[in-house]
Amino acid sequence: MMGAPTWPPNPQALGAPRGTRGAPRIAGAIFDLDGTLADTLPICFTTFRRALERLGEPSYTDAEIRARFGPSEDGMFQQAVPTRWQEAFTVYLEEYERHLPLCGGVFPGLAAALGALRERGIPAGLVTGKGRPTTTMSLRAFGLDGTFDAVETGSPTPATSTPGSSAEPRHHFLRERPE
Repeated sequence: MMGAPTWPPNPQALGAPRGTRGAPRIAGAIFDLDGTLADTLPICFTTFRRALERLGEPSYTDAEIRARFGPSEDGMFQQAVPTRWQEAFTVYLEEYERHLPLCGGVFPGLAAALGALRERGIPAGLVTGKGRPTTTMSLRAFGLDGTFDAVETGSPTPATSTPGSSAEPRHHFLRERPE
């Protein structure tokens, strides 16, 4: 018969190195961009729709745009307007950059949290389905360029989320570091 669990639990059971006391060491933190760092989803919907409208293409609702999430924006346009996707993507980038200031910056407390991670030597990564151009624009606009130890952006063809897939090597910056 097993005894009742103890509280607080043994630090080693939580991942702390043997011979240490207290909380386990955090190996790293991974953030998403849209809806995690800042409220960018409204402008994602608006600018996607605006790009199609400027080209005289049919418009999409927010729900229809959200249903296309998976590939990066260029991949979404390849699916939505296959013969004009490059033109639509170029217009989208113009609209995104123009609308980005409407986001109002990062969520309260986020900059302080990222600073605390940096002070403690804990690496921070960003993994997003956004393409490189809009990720770069967003990080610059929010004053976060150079903040993350690794930035992984989406691709026109979304990666699978199968265990052991290509997503695993992306997070190499979280591998155990010497104390």
